[in-house]
Amino acid sequence: MARHPLDRNIALFVAYRLFFNLRFYYPVFALFYLDAGVTLEQFAWLQGLWSLSIIVFEVPSGMLADTIGRRKTLRLAAFLAVVEMIVFAVSQDLVGFAINRVLSGFNESLASGADSALLYDSLKARGREAEYKKWLGAAQFYGLTLGSVSTILGAYLYTFHIRYPIWITAGCMAGAAVVSLFFREPTTTEHKLSWRAQWALLRASVRVLAESRILWYLVALMVVVDCSARIVLVHTSLYYHALLIPTAWFGVVGVGVRLVTSVVSKNAYRIDAALGFHRATAVMLLLMAVGFGGMTAMVPYYGVVFVPVLVSGMYFLALTVEGEINKRIPSDRRATVLSLKNMALNLAFAAGMPMFAEAAARGLAVGFRSLFLFFVAACVVLLAASRGLRVGEETGVSSGDPT
Repeated sequence: MARHPLDRNIALFVAYRLFFNLRFYYPVFALFYLDAGVTLEQFAWLQGLWSLSIIVFEVPSGMLADTIGRRKTLRLAAFLAVVEMIVFAVSQDLVGFAINRVLSGFNESLASGADSALLYDSLKARGREAEYKKWLGAAQFYGLTLGSVSTILGAYLYTFHIRYPIWITAGCMAGAAVVSLFFREPTTTEHKLSWRAQWALLRASVRVLAESRILWYLVALMVVVDCSARIVLVHTSLYYHALLIPTAWFGVVGVGVRLVTSVVSKNAYRIDAALGFHRATAVMLLLMAVGFGGMTAMVPYYGVVFVPVLVSGMYFLALTVEGEINKRIPSDRRATVLSLKNMALNLAFAAGMPMFAEAAARGLAVGFRSLFLFFVAACVVLLAASRGLRVGEETGVSSGDPT
């Protein structure tokens, strides 16, 4: 029997995410800017510009995907990613780096809702939407595993020339662009590219979220989980330093965290199916609380084991919650609703960072302790609010493996 064209989108989605997220310069990101003559103050300004770009473009990019199609949007994202890397590699001053940061925020916004919308609707068109969590987990598994390789290789390439990791990343973005050429559009759109039509699309998408208590709960859950964990991830190097871990071992520790998280991601759909959404969520929130609590103790050397516990919980819940959200939103507004969710996460992170910084000014342990108390209190409220909500009951997975 001939293979249906939409079935190819599944493997193409995994390949696209893999290429798009392989960033060889990540382990030397801040160091590159300093070696290129950028001051710490300018580096902070550039990162702020990047965050602002993501927030500004997040929802419009989702609306664009629902209007012109996910395939075209992903092609545009990959093309801009190639341009972004070339600008990054050749820039010699602050203006060039600023253009790169804006391009980065724009193309990441383009891809963030469109790729998962394309995967879900491709599976839905084939009657296989119950496999969404499995394939999203497979994409995370390969991304995290090969990301470990890029972490080591990127740092090694940097010793030869500070721009080599960026040029290699440009090649990966070109790979994503090639993959995007083979996507098939799983849905048709009736939205027009006009101000009135786009405003109607935005209002309808907001209404989808506003009228569903379950979606409110799921988005609130991810706001708490994502914001708390991301704040910790930003400060992991300071945490490792406080644990007396030699700087030379930071990369090795990072690879270990990625590998543990990749295994959890690959098996997340199995755990979710075995325990059910509510129990699996409660278990992961408990594990994350253990991770937060352990990090507040600042145990020299051994305290590093709490990082993969925390990060694995975040990735697990990001995967399962997105699957539950997708089941409850219409295809013609899927990318827009997902972008609204992503914007909520980014706004929460932007608001949480200065509050954490104020607490951490009295010591990193104080900052982690404050974050731990917030996380536990928020989780208690969320778990209480979830009582009676029928989430995850219709979830099912096929017997095939994504490998």
